[in-house]
Amino acid sequence: MEDRVKSYLTIAFSVVVVCLIAYNLYTGATVQEIGIPGVFTISFRPKSEPQHKASTPGTGQDVVEKSEKQKSQGQSDHNAAKSSGLYPRNLDISGSATAGDYQFRVLSAHLDEHGQDETTHVKTLLLSLRIRETYNSTFSGTGYFMPDGFRLIIDDTVVAPKDCPIENIAKDTTKDGTVTFILPENAQMVRLRVGYYDGQKNDIPLSVFPK
Repeated sequence: MEDRVKSYLTIAFSVVVVCLIAYNLYTGATVQEIGIPGVFTISFRPKSEPQHKASTPGTGQDVVEKSEKQKSQGQSDHNAAKSSGLYPRNLDISGSATAGDYQFRVLSAHLDEHGQDETTHVKTLLLSLRIRETYNSTFSGTGYFMPDGFRLIIDDTVVAPKDCPIENIAKDTTKDGTVTFILPENAQMVRLRVGYYDGQKNDIPLSVFPK
């Protein structure tokens, strides 16, 4: 009877030990040693803490701060230009030209900030021209007010309108419309070329940046 009890106790103890070993191996030993003092002991090696790659202190923060600084600087530059009083502003521009059956007259001009050229990083401006077009054809039919009749000559480049109405004009009548162009702030010479047909075009000088 006594031997049977000892056998049961041994089995039960073995099961407990095995369970403890399995548990500690699975979770990472937090109990480093189990057993009966003076009889036996079983030691466990605690699961090592994951090693984290050391990063340069403040590196991520520096990137964020740099980005915020650049954004703030860009906004400051934009506000500085606005507060400088240069833009928006009306321009003292007038002029006229005849091109074929059409007469063009600049009624008013307005200059405002637009953005920045992605290639040259030069500030761009929006030039708005209020133009009166008169159609004086000797033939019956209607004329037109549309983008093909306007080009902006900027130094050695030719630019089409950003916006321009498209409308018909009855014979011997006029039509007013606003034509807009984008030009760089560092432009030197600006002219408006008007006319719809080759050989029937003329230029109107524009003092956008008076000396």
